[in-house]
Amino acid sequence: MTRRWPHRRGTFATAILILAATLDVGGTAFAQMPKKTPPSLSEMLKGDAKDAYEEARGHFKSGDFAGSLRALQRAQQLSPNPRLFWNMAACEKKLGQYAKAIAYVRKYLAAGGGVLSDDEQREANDFVTAMRTLVGSVTVTSPTDGVQLYVDDELVGATPFASALVVDAGTRHLRFTRAGYKDGARTESVPAGGTAAWSLEMDRDAREGHLVVTTGSSESIWVDGKLMGRGEWGGSVPSGVHTVLVTGSGKKSREQSIALRDSDVKIVDLHLQGNASNATWLWVSGGVLLVAGAVVGGYFLLKPTSSTPDAPKGTLGTFIFP
Repeated sequence: MTRRWPHRRGTFATAILILAATLDVGGTAFAQMPKKTPPSLSEMLKGDAKDAYEEARGHFKSGDFAGSLRALQRAQQLSPNPRLFWNMAACEKKLGQYAKAIAYVRKYLAAGGGVLSDDEQREANDFVTAMRTLVGSVTVTSPTDGVQLYVDDELVGATPFASALVVDAGTRHLRFTRAGYKDGARTESVPAGGTAAWSLEMDRDAREGHLVVTTGSSESIWVDGKLMGRGEWGGSVPSGVHTVLVTGSGKKSREQSIALRDSDVKIVDLHLQGNASNATWLWVSGGVLLVAGAVVGGYFLLKPTSSTPDAPKGTLGTFIFP
């Protein structure tokens, strides 16, 4: 027995007619569907982010574009939204900082992805095209990696740069730095809508002094824990405080901190004396052995003449105490 579904067959036929009505002759689907208007930022943002956005709107209306930009940046930190970048670009444009405005629009396009409508994307690309007449493209090169470049006292990055920089047209102040090199600074002119090339050449910074250490010929000289030589050593060392240690066999070591400023020259004499602890040991532990010299002479002056037997002779002079 065949079951019939009259109502469902009728419904399906009706659906086919409705779908067909939405297609034009050329086959464009849903041509008559109305466009959906995206919600405003005031509707999308909540809490502190919304408060920051409303603050930004107030600043913008009053002409405080820098204050508006700061409030928008705070809103973006609290609740990231690609459309905030578009408003930041508007602030930078009002401030005459066109390169930064372009950077924000590019962030807007990159972060927007599928969120932005075709019209919004077209408008953003048109903005970038218009702004290019107010900026220049600058290629930055340097034989040294890690050189930090500041343009008008703002850090823009470090060498090597992967691509050309977008810089506002006009006269720009450059400053570039790197540890171990002398800072560089100069001005450059950037043509509107044109290109420029900057080469960052740097000289090594001679921030060092000269240190000379003298001591006994057999004594070792250490500077900052490194053996430098024996007897006498001199050389260039970086400016700052250095630790000099002199050691010798059977002698008490000497250590001294030496402070050197740029281009200083210091000569330090660190001759070692005999190890006092060893001399004391000889005196006390035998009551017998004394080192020749003044001690021996003193002993003869005080020695009794009759109660002490003759002492054996030796190189150092060995005597038996009374």
